[in-house]
Amino acid sequence: MNSISLWARTDEPLLRLGGASHETWHDASYLWDSRARADHSHHVLQLTISGACFYERGGNRRLVTSGMAFLDRIPGDFVYGYPPERHDPYEQVFIGITGHTADAMCLRIIKEFGHILNFGSQSAVQSMLLSIAHQHVAGTLRDRYQISGRVYHLLMAVMSALKATQLTTSALLREAITMIDGRSSDCHFNVTSLAQSIGYSREHITRQFREATGVSVGDYITQHRLGVAAAILRRSDDKLDVVAGQSGFASANYLCRAFRKRYGITPDQFRRNPWIVTE
Repeated sequence: MNSISLWARTDEPLLRLGGASHETWHDASYLWDSRARADHSHHVLQLTISGACFYERGGNRRLVTSGMAFLDRIPGDFVYGYPPERHDPYEQVFIGITGHTADAMCLRIIKEFGHILNFGSQSAVQSMLLSIAHQHVAGTLRDRYQISGRVYHLLMAVMSALKATQLTTSALLREAITMIDGRSSDCHFNVTSLAQSIGYSREHITRQFREATGVSVGDYITQHRLGVAAAILRRSDDKLDVVAGQSGFASANYLCRAFRKRYGITPDQFRRNPWIVTE
């Protein structure tokens, strides 16, 4: 039975592919003024594999080197291309993304991280971009639902990589998370004791933590404790008050309330169905 490709464009809220390619350039003939482009409006994510390109917006010119990318809307008020002062090859991979859902996701990334994205040593984004680009050029990406899923997965990988880089480059956040991992089993450990231990105000830690993780410090501590409790419930028959004590809850009742609020079931129900996802 031959497979059928669902390639036709519909009004469904899908993420669409507006083009993709893997290219290498060697001189300043590679130059794009996005203000003069007549393309259909779309976002472009362009990642540098080796060498560098320049990206200029509002008079601010930056080099986008290996492991970095720029994300912007075309047409738009920016210029990019091969830096005239460079002499090494510029290898890049890009993807064009269209659709209302894609636009909203890209704008969220830009709002939080800016137009220049630094993935550090994260390689998942690069490999995913290369896979999409080569399959697009080969003409093997034709099913609109599969394309939408691939683009969504890519943008989630972008968010994951940027969040991970943000956490690993912040000494404060790195210290806070390390301390939470080590001390959350103490039911008296909380946001105030965390702040006192690392020498920052509760307000400063709370603000930095929420910006980087999307949740408050208190929520992060509770979620960490619930993860520990779920792991204990999967591997042991310990009574709930023992599980609560090992995971940092003051009592079995507190554990049950937090567990039901988070997962919609009690610890006993989870123990009977340990395959239930608890993320």
